[in-house]
Amino acid sequence: MRRIISLFLVAILILIPLRTIFAQSYDVELKKAILKMKDLFKIDENFDKFTSSVNQSEDEVDFYLNWQNSKNRDSINITVSKDGSVKNYYSSTSIDGEKKLSYDQGIKEATKYIKKISGFKDNEFRILENKEIQSGIYYDYIFQKLIDSIPIKSNGRITISSVDGSLVSFNQNFPKVSFPSTKNLISEKEALDIYKKELGLYRMTQEFYDYEESKTFFKTYFAELYSSLSIDASTKEIVTSDYPMYARDMVSNVKEAATDESLSPAEQKAVSTLEGIISQEKALEIAQRDFPILKDLKLENTSFYQSSRGMLGETGIWQFRLSNADGFYANVSVDALSEIVVSYYYAGKEFKGKEISYEEAKKISEELIKKLNPQKFESLELDKHNKLMNNGDIYSFNYRRIDGDTYIVDEGFDISISKKGGILSSYSLRWNDGRIEILNGGISKEKAYNIFFKDNPLELYGEVYYGGGGQKPQGRFVWGPAKRDLRISAANGKLLNYDGKEMLDPISYSDVAETKYEKSINGLKDLGYGYRLGKFQADKPMIQVDFLYLVMSNSVDFDESTVNRDKIIKAAIDRNIINKEDVKLDSEFRLLDYSKYIVKSNNLERIAERSEIFANPYKDSNIEKEDLAYINLAYGLGLIDKTENGSMLAYKQLTRGEFADLFYRYLTK
Repeated sequence: MRRIISLFLVAILILIPLRTIFAQSYDVELKKAILKMKDLFKIDENFDKFTSSVNQSEDEVDFYLNWQNSKNRDSINITVSKDGSVKNYYSSTSIDGEKKLSYDQGIKEATKYIKKISGFKDNEFRILENKEIQSGIYYDYIFQKLIDSIPIKSNGRITISSVDGSLVSFNQNFPKVSFPSTKNLISEKEALDIYKKELGLYRMTQEFYDYEESKTFFKTYFAELYSSLSIDASTKEIVTSDYPMYARDMVSNVKEAATDESLSPAEQKAVSTLEGIISQEKALEIAQRDFPILKDLKLENTSFYQSSRGMLGETGIWQFRLSNADGFYANVSVDALSEIVVSYYYAGKEFKGKEISYEEAKKISEELIKKLNPQKFESLELDKHNKLMNNGDIYSFNYRRIDGDTYIVDEGFDISISKKGGILSSYSLRWNDGRIEILNGGISKEKAYNIFFKDNPLELYGEVYYGGGGQKPQGRFVWGPAKRDLRISAANGKLLNYDGKEMLDPISYSDVAETKYEKSINGLKDLGYGYRLGKFQADKPMIQVDFLYLVMSNSVDFDESTVNRDKIIKAAIDRNIINKEDVKLDSEFRLLDYSKYIVKSNNLERIAERSEIFANPYKDSNIEKEDLAYINLAYGLGLIDKTENGSMLAYKQLTRGEFADLFYRYLTK
């Protein structure tokens, strides 16, 4: 067998498009990797087909190993590094049968595999709680490496079969970097003081769009302004990731232009539908006036598109692409109604000239704003931690729009200046010239902090920082909030969703403990499903509106009170849970109605329409033939049960608790 493997490896290495010397360098390591993986994962002789490849990137060498069973097409795919560390494992072997392991039993199996594959000891990793719906017959877990009980923010992932506990997939790629000593790291209290002084929460107002009402609205809230920045636990310095969330990409604001100077029919139509817009020639004149370097470039492409200005309605944007024979090009966009340049990008060959300082570049950016938009300059504030954004060949400046003590979200200027020659590389303006609504008064910043840090403390964790300018990656320990995307309404302290609407309070009940439906009701709660008014009322007969709300409760932003009935109807119809003609909110909700929901949600309605093919195997003979199809399909899927005497009771009204049992089974089966 060893001889066969050796010959096979030689053949593979000849076929791999690598230099001969490279192949000769790694054939020994590849052979070791194959033998080690076969032993580690108990890959037997039934996997009789094998292929492999080698990949080298910088200092990393990875082997891709693939086994296949030619009889049943089962396969195993493994990525292993030159030093024998497993990065990825995936098995497509067939798994049949019912779920046998509980979620917690799955954690025990996952723990064994992680220790076996990674070599971690019990105190060197942790598995994170993941109570999202676990699909089908698999349990999916996230795990993190620990250094002196401090988690490293680079997750591994493992999937376990809930049928037999076998390993389905495994993924880890923890960077091989050294971390500083965990001794003498600053405390949480000291980190909190630095956080409030250097990072902290800020008052903001933002324009949102209400799709139900088809209108925009403003919401004033407290949130982090520097959500990508953290506190170095060793040096106390403010540090940033390689790609700051608040640093915008100027190029992304420039859409691809058309392929020639003429407009497409669709673009020409857009131009004709907007009144008062400037011509293409006038727009180009404005761009060349504000950015004279464009006069030395030749126009290549022109395009036009409509863009929303929020409460001000639609506007049009002229876009131009220009270039010269020296390899430089520019993309520039002009608002066709306000007649101002909204974005500019200039690039090409490497910029040349004397290197300027940060302060010199800052002055250039300020003078540019004063020249083009003097009336806006007094309403701007340069990003407090702007220098952290400057690691490469460009100085970037983020000016935020501010009104009093309130920032206007997503409005301001982004400007980039080349370090060599002080050339303007990019310019972007985002500004609402219409009405801005800012809440007067509201909660204090201190109260906002209390809400922000409730169940959301600062956490200490390790991260890998790659730096810039060819620096090697390094590890560091930092302090930062566990959740960084929280918005706290300045009006009442409620948390806001991404759409500006208030989040509902967590589901909690005062009447569930020690009821026979407790497990299912709490299981639904863990998955985000439940009633919002404090009581489940498990013995209450269920009506249609109870059903509709419960099955949507994990994705709606309103409670089940009667004032929201119209919202419940609209949401249920929009989600295709019910047809408009079937809405009868106060009607009894029966086992038959639940069966119809099962059939509809599994796209089995066309089968159910063939009622003539379904027989009645139940003791109760009063089930109508057109209803029997739905009952039989739900029963065949294992989602409803007969009674002990063999009856189905299709027309029996369910209680809320009975439905909780059925619905939880459906979600977790």
